[in-house]
Amino acid sequence: MRTGRPIHLFVLLFFLNSGVFANSYAIERPLGFEQGKQKEYLTGQSPSEMERNPWPDDGGKPSRGEWHFGRGVFMAVRFQVPILPILAESDWVPADRPMRLLRFVSYEEWAALTTVVNLILIPLIVVGLRQAIKQEGY
Repeated sequence: MRTGRPIHLFVLLFFLNSGVFANSYAIERPLGFEQGKQKEYLTGQSPSEMERNPWPDDGGKPSRGEWHFGRGVFMAVRFQVPILPILAESDWVPADRPMRLLRFVSYEEWAALTTVVNLILIPLIVVGLRQAIKQEGY
């Protein structure tokens, strides 16, 4: 099996996802997220109810200063390598809003689709690389 095409698709999806999730409109806090629990864990002090959920009522969209291209790249990496969400917990998830270019697909659905495609691509790439190494005689 030739690995070139799956690798090209994998890289293309990574760059596409980096651009998609670099936009703060594509991200929101999960509904069950409580900043207070994080604060309590880190400081050992229980926060008051007022500071428990300090984000706006719109689902927790980050401010422009809070979200930058590097965070978008990390979000893209989480969908490119589907095991990462287990290892790297994040305070942000893809928004349940329609995408600006593809109105019929939400950012959350796009992330799920990307994850499924990568779950198919990664084994194909590994098998192809294994066969290439085997043919080289390593």
